[in-house]
Amino acid sequence: MRAVRAALTVRRALIGTLGAVLGAGLLVGGASGAAAQPATDEIADARPVVLVGVGGLHWDDVDRTGTPTLWRMVAEGSVGSISVHTSSAQMCRLGGWLTISAGRRVPPVSVSEVAPSGSAGQDGSDSSDGSDGDGSDDGTGDAVDDCPPMPAVSTGGTSPAPAGVEGWDELVDPPSDDVPAGSYGEPGTVATLVATTQRCTTALGPGAAIALADAQGRLERYAPHLGAVGDAALAACPVTVLDGGDLPADRTERRDALSLLDDELRRIVAAVDTGTRVVVAGTSDGPAGETGLQAVVQWEAGGGTVGWLTSDSTRRTGIVTLTDLSATLVDAAGADTSELDGAPLRVSAERRMTADRTVENRRYLTEMTTIAPHLLPLLLAVVGGACALAVGAVAVLRRRRRVPAPALRRLTVALLLLGACTPVGALLAALARWWGSPAPLFSAAAWWGAATVGMALVAWGVARLLPPSRWRLATATAGVTWLVVTVDGVTGTVLQQGSVLGISTLGARYYGFGNTTFGVYAAAGLVLAAGFAAYAIDRGSRRLALMGVALVGLVSVVVDGWPAFGADFGGVLALVPAFAVLLVGVAGGAIGVRRVLAYVGAAVAVVAFVSIVDWARPGRGSHLGQFVQRVLDGDAADVVAGKAAGAWATVSDPVGMVAAVVCVAVCAVLVGPDRWRPAALRRLYVSWTGLRRTLLAVVVAAVLGSVLNDSGVVVASAVLAVAGALLLGSLAHDRWAQLPDDPAPVRAPLHRMPAVLVATGGGLLATLLVATVAVPLPAAVAGDVTTGNGTSAMPADQPVVLVGTAGVDWSDVDRVETPTLWSLLRDGAPAGGVTPGASGRNAWCASGGWLALSSGRAPVTGSTTGGRWSCASWGVTPDAAGGATVQHWDQLVALQSRSEFRPRLGALGAGLAAAGTCSTAIGQGAALALAQPDGSLARYRSFEAALADPDDAFACPTTVVDAGSAAVEPVLLDVLGEDAQRDALRAVDRAVARVLRVAPDEATVLVVDTGRAQRGPVALGVGIGDPATGAGFLGSAATRWVGVFRLLDVPVALLTHADASISDDFAGSPVRVGEDRPAAVATTVRQLAELSVRDRALRGTSSPVTNPPLVLGLLVVAAAAVLGPRLARSRPALAERLRRVADAVLLALAALPVGLFLMTTTSWWRYVDPGRNLWLGLAAGTAAVAGVAALAPRRPLTLGPGVVAGVTFVVLTLDAVLGTPLHRGSPQGPAVTLGGRFYGFGNPTYSFYVVAALVTAAIVGWALVQRGRRLLGTAAAAAVCLVALVVDLWPALGADVGGGLVLVPAGLVVVLGVAGVRVTWQRLVVAGVAGVVLVGGIAVLDWLRPAAERTHLGVFVQRVVDGSASETISRKLGYAADTVTSGWIAVLTLAVVVLTVVVLWPRSRVRVPAWDLLERRWPPARPVVVGLLVAAVAGGLVNDYGVRIATVILVAAVPLLGTLGLRAVADDYPAQHDPTAPRPDGHDVHEPA
Repeated sequence: MRAVRAALTVRRALIGTLGAVLGAGLLVGGASGAAAQPATDEIADARPVVLVGVGGLHWDDVDRTGTPTLWRMVAEGSVGSISVHTSSAQMCRLGGWLTISAGRRVPPVSVSEVAPSGSAGQDGSDSSDGSDGDGSDDGTGDAVDDCPPMPAVSTGGTSPAPAGVEGWDELVDPPSDDVPAGSYGEPGTVATLVATTQRCTTALGPGAAIALADAQGRLERYAPHLGAVGDAALAACPVTVLDGGDLPADRTERRDALSLLDDELRRIVAAVDTGTRVVVAGTSDGPAGETGLQAVVQWEAGGGTVGWLTSDSTRRTGIVTLTDLSATLVDAAGADTSELDGAPLRVSAERRMTADRTVENRRYLTEMTTIAPHLLPLLLAVVGGACALAVGAVAVLRRRRRVPAPALRRLTVALLLLGACTPVGALLAALARWWGSPAPLFSAAAWWGAATVGMALVAWGVARLLPPSRWRLATATAGVTWLVVTVDGVTGTVLQQGSVLGISTLGARYYGFGNTTFGVYAAAGLVLAAGFAAYAIDRGSRRLALMGVALVGLVSVVVDGWPAFGADFGGVLALVPAFAVLLVGVAGGAIGVRRVLAYVGAAVAVVAFVSIVDWARPGRGSHLGQFVQRVLDGDAADVVAGKAAGAWATVSDPVGMVAAVVCVAVCAVLVGPDRWRPAALRRLYVSWTGLRRTLLAVVVAAVLGSVLNDSGVVVASAVLAVAGALLLGSLAHDRWAQLPDDPAPVRAPLHRMPAVLVATGGGLLATLLVATVAVPLPAAVAGDVTTGNGTSAMPADQPVVLVGTAGVDWSDVDRVETPTLWSLLRDGAPAGGVTPGASGRNAWCASGGWLALSSGRAPVTGSTTGGRWSCASWGVTPDAAGGATVQHWDQLVALQSRSEFRPRLGALGAGLAAAGTCSTAIGQGAALALAQPDGSLARYRSFEAALADPDDAFACPTTVVDAGSAAVEPVLLDVLGEDAQRDALRAVDRAVARVLRVAPDEATVLVVDTGRAQRGPVALGVGIGDPATGAGFLGSAATRWVGVFRLLDVPVALLTHADASISDDFAGSPVRVGEDRPAAVATTVRQLAELSVRDRALRGTSSPVTNPPLVLGLLVVAAAAVLGPRLARSRPALAERLRRVADAVLLALAALPVGLFLMTTTSWWRYVDPGRNLWLGLAAGTAAVAGVAALAPRRPLTLGPGVVAGVTFVVLTLDAVLGTPLHRGSPQGPAVTLGGRFYGFGNPTYSFYVVAALVTAAIVGWALVQRGRRLLGTAAAAAVCLVALVVDLWPALGADVGGGLVLVPAGLVVVLGVAGVRVTWQRLVVAGVAGVVLVGGIAVLDWLRPAAERTHLGVFVQRVVDGSASETISRKLGYAADTVTSGWIAVLTLAVVVLTVVVLWPRSRVRVPAWDLLERRWPPARPVVVGLLVAAVAGGLVNDYGVRIATVILVAAVPLLGTLGLRAVADDYPAQHDPTAPRPDGHDVHEPA
């Protein structure tokens, strides 16, 4: 009887659920039927439209100056972004036009299937797009290698005339063995539908011919290009299509093509009648290879709505698809569009922003479509990997019959909870509109982290309100997730549209639930329903349990499947059987074949009913209604086949295959025979109420969802992963809730779950941000890492004209103020920031940059008299022979003796003369650059004279021009204000324009700013190359920065261009054109200007981020050592609280060094207030690492500090391998505006790195020694030190000569200490010699490379060969000696070093009880400190940083060792030796008893 009652209850619940769904459908269907208008055979009125399709038209191409007509159309019309992708990742030109012709996606067409196009005269193909007539373009690289050529169009008579597309049959019916089965459209559909209205169409160009050809490939009105028809013919038909060709990849050709397009648009908008719409849209991926959203603009003659374009096929404001263009053409003729996938363009909302802001808004959307697919795999890898590691560690411990430590238990639960909340966190992150941020990649990751942690805290709080149960945490977390997704579905999936887990705007689905969202929703709904049922059954109410499951199932099915919500019929087909299985399980019934068939039938009935209701509604239906139409048209089989092909494609690649195998194995283990299940899972099925039925329902949803959706294994992966995280986290929390925690003194500083969640989330976010640095976006950004390779900015086969300016940085470049520089960039010129050649006060003088070019080194340009700086006077005296002499040259030469670099003025001129090449100086600054060592010039022209006779002035292969200075004297600024600065800037821009007009066409022109030439903040100067050399970033091997080269690299480039020998006066590398820069000029200018903003914000922060933390750390350590014991005896409770505070402070200070580098991942300099955000980024990075370390218990004492040291070591090692990108936004990184070192490890980094390496080696090695594995521990410590040595020393990594010399003996001390071997002076000397030999060998290998590719090591070897190494050594020693008297911090550093030596000296009478305890409880403490002393003292001697090396080492070492000491002196610590026993004498390190 109980079984019968259960069966009846289930049947009533199922009938009630289905009745509710069908009843809702009847209500909507009835309303729809009442609203529907009776069908008529009348043809709708025409709404004329002219479609201009352009391949590769992105919003970066829309410019006020370059495309003024299109800009006006943006200002007066409606705009949006268009996705051109349907059946492939790359949409070729032919595929785009075929898609428009079919109104649906078409299969890719191979090259062999298309008839080659003939000449324009034969086939009417338009060659005005800059292509070769075959759909390709010169210089496009590999982007269009797989694209077929456009077919020929045969025509005759006066245009417009009848025509036919050649090879049409091959285009319409491609071979079945090359094209997978699926739902593909048939080209010619648009023309067939338009023909029913008996209205004409006009096609202009081969692409337009394809779009408007009928089913046989014929057209009635065709012309090869716009110029072949008059204005009357252009407006004769309601539908006109113009093929604008592909925009070339070459920037110069692209500019010309855009100019031609704009001219054609100007004619069109003037010719069309009032009310005619002109639509300009990207129709394919252009030869440039850019695959993001493209531009679409709709303008109406006579005035139209200024708004955002959308369509009923996307239901997303501002986004339309390629097939929407097809529907727009058909609708313009008055025909029915229901057979098409797309819908006519319509204006959805008023746009209240200027054209400038509109274009910028569209570029932000492009950022979203680029960043989301890039971030998603990194996010899944980080979160999934962390959860897998935690679960794997627990599994290993269980296999060894060991209970996980409390800290590991908390971490595992937190990771699983955060993993389960990751999808909902990704959805809620869209509320922040991260894509509009100045740093969208960081914002997307940061808001995901914040939202995920917030949802985890909410779920934890809800769980605390529920009764104790194994379902407790799973039910709460699933409920939060299910509720958020439900609300999002009901409100139009707004969150999903801006989520990194949401629907891609580059795909075919733009509204409703994507397959990944369905997987998350299904898992959350099933677990929520099962948890609710379990609680209800525990309370003795099975009826309530059944009602709860039915209610959750009903809401889930309606939200997921209803056309206005999720519109996911495949999901409904999976959800109904899954919830039915769960419902039967809750009722206690059995699952048989009949019931399975009944559930499947019920699901099909629900989907069929909803689909018919959606189809019957007026207007365009969703995917469900469209499928009904496909059934009526007889195309349903193709749709099903297409989804099956899509599902199969997800398992055809290796990753998908592995995922499929894993999913199948998991499903088999969960629902297969009992013998397939592990014993632990069998026991759980017995002890955990409702688990079996829940997992069966989850498997049903996963399997059916994969089979019925084209995302295939992605759906199963999402369902199983989310459900697994929910259930595993809840199980772990319930099982471990009753286990005892560590004692209070031993317990981790962060042990309460809310704090653990926050700290764990911060660690995951920091890991994700580091992953975004390790795997950067494909597009290069100024300041990124590069090798400096590329094409020469001064091709050897062309004369070069170097145009020098002064006082022009990237913040000055503007469309209005500097139109010449702006137009150069718009035309595709390469660009880069120029590091000044003169430093300090020498850069204030106008001669600074020019003398740097002359000498190849930083020059001296003036002197200080009476405490006031004055620039040396100079001038140029022309002679009758066309040459000149620099006045006061001898005084300028004499000034150079004051420089430690010993510049040799005239080195550039002498090098060019020695090569036998001719060079001309135009202007006084150019005379300084090209003067001979005696101050004379063979060829000199004044600026005006050169412009008057350019043939004479530019007759030499090398010409240097002084275009003037934008620097203004402070007195004039005070009198004239900012107008004086603008006038000077405009004058320089006009001078550059005059040079460009008269320079030979074959010459390569390079515009370079020579320096600030006035007081004020230093900035990167403007460097703009010749457009003919490529539209990339300028750089050099000397900087290894994208978009940065040194002014001192320019003379090397000039000498290389002249094939002259390069003397040791020059230490630069030739300027090269490297990675592609952004097409948008404003973006390029902003990125290069941000480098100076970042550098200025960083300058002056090096001391504030080191000195105060050092003082604070020393005070905390001193107070703990001196006052701690006394306070512990008198007030133990207060002493314990203060000890915990001191422990937290020292742990945070220990994390500061790595925080100084992690802050770069926040892109803090791109926000409004860089100075404030710098400190916020530093605090966030430090807190993330300190938080993770605080999750570790205080016992063993090395665990927390070991986490900090290990993270620091790993992060800096990874940074070196990647090319030190994290250095570039760190206060301890290079100063790009000041020159010097640009890559590798600087002295501060070496100091932090050596501390992290030695401490990590000691902790890892000694941990193994304590387990009886001394040999393995010694090997581990040696491995860490060896990695540190290679990373710090290798030229392609740290490239640090001094650090390499010191790391060998310092590391040896630690390794011997771990091994228990006595450290002697002889061994230290041998280690030092070995370090010298090793460094020398690597330096020689670096020296053997080409001179332009050498690092500091190879350059020093060359100095040794040239006999000038002593100058370098003496200069560095001088710098080091100066640091001894550099201030109070140096005195404090020396005092600490001396005190440390006194305490460590064998048999010293100075005793520090805390240190004695630390040594006994952690014996490697002495070798670590000795190694750090070697690194500090020796490092200060071999580096020009001097005492500051020791200062920075103390910044990192004091908090680490202080934390160890603070934890060692705790009374409860299990000491390895008797603290009262005599201490070690310092010679031997004994193994603990």
